[in-house]
This record gives sequence, C-alpha cells and structure tokens, in this order.
Amino acid sequence: MGPMAQKAAAMISLIGKKRSSGFLFVELLISVLIMSVGLILILNSFIQSLRAIEYSDDYFKACLFLEDKAFEVYNSDKKEGFSKGSFNDFNDKFSWELNVAKLEEAGLNEISLKVMWYERNKEHDVPIFTYL
Repeated sequence: MGPMAQKAAAMISLIGKKRSSGFLFVELLISVLIMSVGLILILNSFIQSLRAIEYSDDYFKACLFLEDKAFEVYNSDKKEGFSKGSFNDFNDKFSWELNVAKLEEAGLNEISLKVMWYERNKEHDVPIFTYL
C-alpha cells in the first residue's frame, strides 16, 4: 500500500468518527429544558400540597368555632331572628351567621348556624342545621 492509499484510508476512517467528545449546545439546551419542566411540575405539586394543608387548617378552625358557637347558642336564651358577627381570633378572618325560627306546633326552635371565611377571594363556609 502506497502513501496515497494510506492517506485515503486514514481520511475514510476519520469520516465515521466523531471529532469532539463533548456535548453539542443543542443537546445541552434540550437537557436543561427537560430538567426545567420536571422541576416546574415538582414545585407545582408542592404548592398544591401547601394550599391543601392551609385549607384543611382553616376548615378545622371553622369547625372548632362552629362547635363553640353552637354550645353558646344551646346554653343561652334563644331569641327568634337573624344575627351575625365575627370571631376576634385570627384577625377576624372567621365570621358567623345565626338564624333562629320558632316552630310553634312542635315547641322547638329551628337553628341555622354558619361559620364563614374568605380565602383567595372565595367564600368558604361550614353550616349546621338543628332543632332545639
């Protein structure tokens, strides 16, 4: 094999080989994009979990306030009519509405009590309806 044939064989062997062992810029951009999408999905699920925990906490507090107000109504002289107010705890975040109606034929009072709070411009409430 002559020198010309050796040069031709060397050039043919170089054509099939990759000259650089590093990453291409496009490959790097795609991998960063995939990692960013995954990170966004993980953060979104984390934020949704925090919102669910916050809502559950508020719901639990509202149920405690509802129970407290219901015992207060039970132990007081129930006057017919509508009344409302707010709880002084938690920066007046929670409020209540009470409606008492007399049922003459049964000798009972129909009690409608609701505890409400606002979160993200939406009203949430926990109602209770009973007869005393």
